[in-house]
Amino acid sequence: MAAGSTVTKAYEARVPEGVDVSRPSIARIYDYLLYGKDNFAVDRAAAEKLMESRLEPRRLALANRGFLLRAVRFLAQQGIAQYLDLGSGLPTSPNVHEVAYAGARMPFTLRSRAQITDLFDGFDLVEPGLVSLQEWRPDWNTDRTPLRGPTVGAVAQLRK
Repeated sequence: MAAGSTVTKAYEARVPEGVDVSRPSIARIYDYLLYGKDNFAVDRAAAEKLMESRLEPRRLALANRGFLLRAVRFLAQQGIAQYLDLGSGLPTSPNVHEVAYAGARMPFTLRSRAQITDLFDGFDLVEPGLVSLQEWRPDWNTDRTPLRGPTVGAVAQLRK
């Protein structure tokens, strides 16, 4: 696809409550540059405009993601078994945990809600706080992949 061509989808995904789709989001622009699905027309238009530059943002985004996955794969091969993936909240395939735990017998350690809350010590949770992913991102598991246990998510900002 030529830089500058406007990309439209036959449909727009359901917009989660509180998401402003009138302004581009850097996380959704990055998602678009990685050929993701969690972006809107305003994000695609901004990304296409950015791709008119000599910066080659799509190549850089793909290289960045490739480095992340190679680094995680290397760390996993060195025996590193715990990861804290602080992302934008948009799923990107493959996920860090998929790479880190490929071939592992017990890839996840289920933690209690209290233990997960403790991970956010020093941060203020953004509404709605620590909630099930289905509540936080209603469109998250549209393919109904079976979950191994309760899955929660949250967005937080550093306490001032």
